[in-house]
Amino acid sequence: MIFKDLLQKSIEHNFENNYSDNYDQYRFGSETDDVKENTNLITKLFKQAYHQTALSKKRALKSYQNSINYISNEFDYLYEHLDNEESRELLIDIAAFRILGYKKVKLPLNTPKLWADLNRVDEMKGLETIDPHFMNFILNEFDLHSLGYPIKLFFSTIGIVIDFIIKQYEYRGNNISIKAEEGDIVIDGGACWGDTALYFANQIGFQGKVFSFEFIPGNLQIFDRNLSLNPNLSPVIEKVEHPIGEKSGEQMYYTDFGPGSTVSFERLSEKQGEVYTKSIDDLVLEKKLSKVNFIKLDIEGAELAALKGAEKTILKYKPKIAVALYHNIEDFKTIPQYLKSLLPDYNFYLSHCTIHSEETILFAQVVNQ
Repeated sequence: MIFKDLLQKSIEHNFENNYSDNYDQYRFGSETDDVKENTNLITKLFKQAYHQTALSKKRALKSYQNSINYISNEFDYLYEHLDNEESRELLIDIAAFRILGYKKVKLPLNTPKLWADLNRVDEMKGLETIDPHFMNFILNEFDLHSLGYPIKLFFSTIGIVIDFIIKQYEYRGNNISIKAEEGDIVIDGGACWGDTALYFANQIGFQGKVFSFEFIPGNLQIFDRNLSLNPNLSPVIEKVEHPIGEKSGEQMYYTDFGPGSTVSFERLSEKQGEVYTKSIDDLVLEKKLSKVNFIKLDIEGAELAALKGAEKTILKYKPKIAVALYHNIEDFKTIPQYLKSLLPDYNFYLSHCTIHSEETILFAQVVNQ
């Protein structure tokens, strides 16, 4: 197994690192605070090796074998089906980070340019703020004209950098470009505060349309505020106030906690509301869409179900897809497997837009369709 061998070498190479400049305080707050990086199950189960300093390096590395075996099983399919070396190397880095953590592995985005961009955006903050009641986040008002966007919005510094400078939902590399383009119809799955809706609206112009799925009331309040700041772009955006589902009409329950809201098919002990699902296929039928060019999904682990509810749309229109993989380890396998089962001609590319474990995006595109 090529992936497993390369991951083993990466673990051995990075094992003795002890970085002091690889923590994202913009996302997780001060490193000394109680707010710590959201580690996944793999890290929680297998991080003990580098804390047991009495062990020899050989014994310590051996203690990671279970995690290497497990993550190799989940990542190997994607590695074999990625369509460029840059994406394959990135997947190795992501896997090593998930096993060893931020003290040991630096992801490619951690460069002087990233920190310069963060400082630059910090200086663009307006005076007015919104508290989204989510972790340590405070949303500032930003005017993005200096970045080349006719957009104003309430958002976070790190969010501005990820969406509008790094361009999370645009893949660029080796003469490959996957993005929303002028005149496209875009499905914006997981719109939250409206940042991606505005980004896509600016990309596609008035000949296109963005259908933004968001249903959490607190998120919608901020979304509406951001739309009101952008009358030039808001006509391009249509809100869809439902969770995306494999099927339409299924009842779900939620608690409102911003981007970290809990959503379940089962009743919650602190239920704040209920809502009904809508599939992408049914939305396309209801709106009588003659095309769908781009599907973006970042919906807290429900991405595979959403894709299954878009089967007819994918088969008919062969859209470009940007889908988050990072919520569930299994999604690194199940999502590309599902997309290949529908359209074997999909080419896959990978991006990762943070210095920690979040924001891994799989891009899929049919070439020469």
